[in-house]
Amino acid sequence: MTQQEKIEIAKIVAWEVNQTKSCPHGIDSDTAASLKEFAATWQSGKKTALITFVAGVVAGLGTLITLGIVKKMEILFK
Repeated sequence: MTQQEKIEIAKIVAWEVNQTKSCPHGIDSDTAASLKEFAATWQSGKKTALITFVAGVVAGLGTLITLGIVKKMEILFK
C-alpha cells in the first residue's frame, strides 16, 4: 500500500466519521470509554501480578537463606 492510498483511505474514513458522527466499526463513545478503562485495568493488573510474583520469590529465597543460616548455627553451636 502506497502512502497516497493510505492518505485516501484516511480521508474517506474521516469523511464517513464526520457524516455519521460515529465510528465505522460501530463503537460509540461509551463503548470506547469502557474499552479504555478495561485496558488500563488489565495493564495495572498485570503489573500488580508481576510485582506480587517477584516479591513472593524474593521472600521465599530470603526465608530459605534464613532457615539455612539458623540450621548451620545450630550445627556449629551444638
